[in-house]
Formats: sequence, structure tokens, C-alpha cells
Amino acid sequence: MQRPPLPGSPAHLKTSSGQLLELVRNRVYVLGRGETCDIRTDDPGCSRQHFKIIVSGDGRGLFLEDLDSKNGTQVNGVASKGRVLLKSGDTVQAGGVSYVVQIADRNAPNQMDTRTTFFGR
Repeated sequence: MQRPPLPGSPAHLKTSSGQLLELVRNRVYVLGRGETCDIRTDDPGCSRQHFKIIVSGDGRGLFLEDLDSKNGTQVNGVASKGRVLLKSGDTVQAGGVSYVVQIADRNAPNQMDTRTTFFGR
């Protein structure tokens, strides 16, 4: 069962090791091997600046752009061309690294534990 994103952040990238990388609104993140990247990897199949993720100001839009990387970027196994709109559950692969996109549902009511037992009825 997939865990929902943490509250307060519109989106996360989940690594293959289960780590959640928080993505905040109105920000651009660059992934790659370079020291200036926001999300760094040491995977030799990734370029120094491999792709970027753009999070819109309202948190509803999450976009990916390949940065002319040598090995390309795939979304759900398909090579990305131009700007790609990401959806929750999409898998992004760069070299030997993959991430699962998790986007919070802004229209969903706050989560409550419905397992509470009521006594005295």
C-alpha cells in the first residue's frame, strides 16, 4: 500500500529506498550528479544536470523537463520530450535511478483515523 504524501507539501519524490524528497510550491529542482543540483545522485548513468522538476505556485502543477541529458529521462518507461506534466504514481527514471511521484490531493478532506471505537451506544 502506497503511503500518501506528508501534509504541508504538495508533492514528493519517493526513492527506490523509500526516502521521500519534499517538493515545495513555486520552486524548480534540478536533479543530477553536479554539486549545485538540488537533488544529487552519484549514479554514473545520470548527467551532471539531468532533469528539472517545476512545481507551480499553487502546487497543482508538477512538470518535468529533461536537460539534454546524455541518457535521457523516462516517465513511465517513455522518453520525455519537452515539458511533461507529472501525475501521482508516475515513475521517473534517469540512468539507473528511479523515483515515484506522489502528489497530495488538495480536494481531499483531512485524513482521520476511522478505526476509533465508540462506547455507550
